[in-house]
Amino acid sequence: MGILDKGVDLLRTGKNEEAADYFLKISVVEPKNDGVLRFLGKSYALLGQKAEATTAIEKAIAINPEQPMWLYKLLAENKLEYVYIDNASGLMPEKVFDILSNPN
Repeated sequence: MGILDKGVDLLRTGKNEEAADYFLKISVVEPKNDGVLRFLGKSYALLGQKAEATTAIEKAIAINPEQPMWLYKLLAENKLEYVYIDNASGLMPEKVFDILSNPN
């Protein structure tokens, strides 16, 4: 079982607050683990804690810019309230912006 598995299971079962607590504790032990920060950000976003979500997501992206596409979308949602991709330029790498702008 990997370090992320317990927290991901908590998210899957809707235990978002427990997941956030778990990922926060792990992030203290492993501050450079972008996966932990990625799911910490997702947990916070699901709890409606946009500032905390944005901080965790930005840290994950700083550690590893080659993040999954959903993480950039989540960052845009948290920073812009709604994903208006036309206003998201500069929040994410240009190739990610292009993919989200032209999904087909």
